[in-house]
Amino acid sequence: MGHQCCKLAKGAVLLADTVAKVLNCYRAGDPGNPYCRQYETALAAAGQADQDGVATAELYNTIWHIRYLRGDYQEALEDLERALRLRPDLASAHYHRGLVYRRLGDAGKARNAFLQAQKLAVAASDDGLVDALEHYL
Repeated sequence: MGHQCCKLAKGAVLLADTVAKVLNCYRAGDPGNPYCRQYETALAAAGQADQDGVATAELYNTIWHIRYLRGDYQEALEDLERALRLRPDLASAHYHRGLVYRRLGDAGKARNAFLQAQKLAVAASDDGLVDALEHYL
């Protein structure tokens, strides 16, 4: 049993590392970096974590961004819905959901998501998120 635990933990670390490298590469605007083309690797690793039953709300709340960057807005929204099923109080997932709805042109759902994020962020004293939300509310 301990061996399976270690295997899952190692997989989670590798997944987190891959996702972080993909997102950092994209943000740096360095298309020559091989990690910029590893969207599929990161998504496959997330899918494996889901199948293994070790996917967390935080994972879904991270992997949505890769789908969003690729223009897969509906899939990004599905990842955020998974995150919120696991942790309905995850303010940043509500915020990210608002961003996706906004991109999809649904101002009403975007506003509702931003308002929920604001409520949770204020309750958690997450001043950074509260400040970010001011732009959208």
